[in-house]
Amino acid sequence: LFLDKQDELVKLQLGDNDFKNLSSEEKIDQYRSHGHSIGEDVSIGSGSMLIGNQIIIEDHVHIGANTLIEAPIIKIGRHSSIGDHSELVASKLQIGSHNRILNKVIIDIAGGRYPDSNFISGRGCLLSGEVYVNVCRQVKLGDNVALSPKAMIYTHSFWQSVLEGYGSNFGPVELADDSWLGSMAQILPNCSIGAGSTVISNSLVSQNVKAYS
Repeated sequence: LFLDKQDELVKLQLGDNDFKNLSSEEKIDQYRSHGHSIGEDVSIGSGSMLIGNQIIIEDHVHIGANTLIEAPIIKIGRHSSIGDHSELVASKLQIGSHNRILNKVIIDIAGGRYPDSNFISGRGCLLSGEVYVNVCRQVKLGDNVALSPKAMIYTHSFWQSVLEGYGSNFGPVELADDSWLGSMAQILPNCSIGAGSTVISNSLVSQNVKAYS
């Protein structure tokens, strides 16, 4: 999925640095007038904007200052908040209800944008400050999943040329309900974390983690 760069509002946002400095009310009016669904009691901070083909924001959502959200499909559930100085980029960004995404969180598509370059979270998830999530492939969080400060998730591991014998690894990552990724822990591609499991701080996860371990 790619942005429709012929869309009037997408073109406006990509080409006009002043758009992000509009008031919250002015930005919301622009989104609604271009057919996007914005609920009640929604605020979009100074310097922030959402760029997408389809944008759905439910009631009681707060987006902080200087935050960029870019995906062809953007859905943010009710009573969720996104902090300041964050950058969330994907093919599909689907944030569940009652999520808290704190400051300086990065979700990106390093390694390439693919149809499954998706970030999907369930209800009641926490992404703490300076969390990094790569969504070259899909990352899915269940309900009540917590990522502690500076935790990292990777869905691709590739740099050197495969023609010279180096390996490459691309694959999704999933964290099941009630799991917890500790501070500065890392998850590598093609790994799943079972329900109720804890990954201790500074750990490196290179294989699946069983539930309740």
